[in-house]
Amino acid sequence: MKKVISLVVFVILLTWTWNLIHSDPAVTFETHSIIQQKLAEIIQASVQKHRPNAKDFNLVRLWTETLTPEKISAHFTYQFKEGNAEKASQETISGEAFLKKTTTEDQAQENWKVEKVQTSSNQIVFQEGDSIDSATPASTEE
Repeated sequence: MKKVISLVVFVILLTWTWNLIHSDPAVTFETHSIIQQKLAEIIQASVQKHRPNAKDFNLVRLWTETLTPEKISAHFTYQFKEGNAEKASQETISGEAFLKKTTTEDQAQENWKVEKVQTSSNQIVFQEGDSIDSATPASTEE
């Protein structure tokens, strides 16, 4: 009897995993790819708008994950350099964006709206720092 129950449980689990692997995803690979491409363009345009002196923009990492069939989370890390050749700094910013599927008249086309963007870390690396002379105190005017 134990063997029969074990066999039935094994067949049920095997069938469940087979259906799980071969089922259609809630959000297709193509949708994730398009969202990642558009987000990369939006991030780069935003950096250029808010930091006009920024150069050497590099999108280090960008990936999306399905939270529900109607929500996607996008994680990103990008970096850019700012300043001149003598005093440049490289800034690396990580963050997350949440997108929600919106309804459109054309059912064949999906439309995703960015609901929220938050940056979680901001790291600045100075290429060459300013020198500070400890012998000369900073002047304070009152």
